[in-house]
Amino acid sequence: MLESRGCSPSVACRLCDPLVKNSDSASIREPGRGKSRMQSIVVTANSPEEARIAPNLRTKPKPHGILEVQDRIDVLQREEKERQLQMPFDDWSERLRAAPNALLRSALFGVVKRGRRRYVKEMPLPAAGEFSLAYTGERLDQADLDIYLQIVHYARQRTVNDTLTFPARRLLREIGRSTGKSDYEWLHDRLVALAACATTIRDGKGRTRITGSLIRDSGYDETTGELKCHLNPYLRGIFEDYTLLDWDDRLALGPKQLAKWLQAFYATHAAPYAMKVATLMQLCGSEIADPKHFRSDLKKALEELRSRRLIRAWRIDAGDLVHVAVAPSPSQARHLAARARDSSDQARDSSDR
Repeated sequence: MLESRGCSPSVACRLCDPLVKNSDSASIREPGRGKSRMQSIVVTANSPEEARIAPNLRTKPKPHGILEVQDRIDVLQREEKERQLQMPFDDWSERLRAAPNALLRSALFGVVKRGRRRYVKEMPLPAAGEFSLAYTGERLDQADLDIYLQIVHYARQRTVNDTLTFPARRLLREIGRSTGKSDYEWLHDRLVALAACATTIRDGKGRTRITGSLIRDSGYDETTGELKCHLNPYLRGIFEDYTLLDWDDRLALGPKQLAKWLQAFYATHAAPYAMKVATLMQLCGSEIADPKHFRSDLKKALEELRSRRLIRAWRIDAGDLVHVAVAPSPSQARHLAARARDSSDQARDSSDR
């Protein structure tokens, strides 16, 4: 998993140069025609009295000087964000597929009934963690997630602005579908749905991280049989924290919607905490009205995952809490070990006091 917080060292350096090395000067914006013109005012001391006053001029800049510095910081932060968006995706293994945790821990790709899809507008989607989601469009299910995972897989070592070109037949086969006429028509409909939707994702501070469709556009060349598409350029921003799914394990679950959602959801957790059955029902976006029926389906899906060794064990206690034990991935195991060491160090420091 990747995680990034704050400005990079390169940005910090660019901020420090004008403020530290030239601390005896302040920049002001001088009004004029067209674009604003910058002028540098240097504080000098020509007498003892001026020498006494000069430090105050440096340590207490005028309000417009503070605003000028803040404007510069904002510009550099925007530039850094744009630079991050242009970074290529990682090159994960061929047997794995990657998706941001913000998507896998939500009802964006939910557990949807077969048949005609429901259209929703600005629908708040339940999500675990700090992110909040709102969705407009035709409800998406686990088959849509399979398509999305495979398209993102084609983007390995490429940027979100690159044109992705691949045979439609290859995509169908790699998501476990047949290649008949009805399958091509189904794929076309699902690509339209992925491009026609609108998803808004906000972080824990209420800042918008991504807005728009999951796939920016797509086109099919009937002569060559090739598909071309672009991902949403802001997708890269939520790939700071993502999970790798074993593709063969996922395909082996076939059309079992709830089992696939649970596989992806629990894969994002190194040590999942217990959740109410009703909470999981909301998080997966289940369209089952009766909680008793959902509980029955949940038990079957969890046992399916256990029998395939995708989870180690599960149980539902008397309080209707679902307990699931997973085998953490190597990176998750390292994370748990580091967290255990930190807890041990904190406990030792507390005892020393």
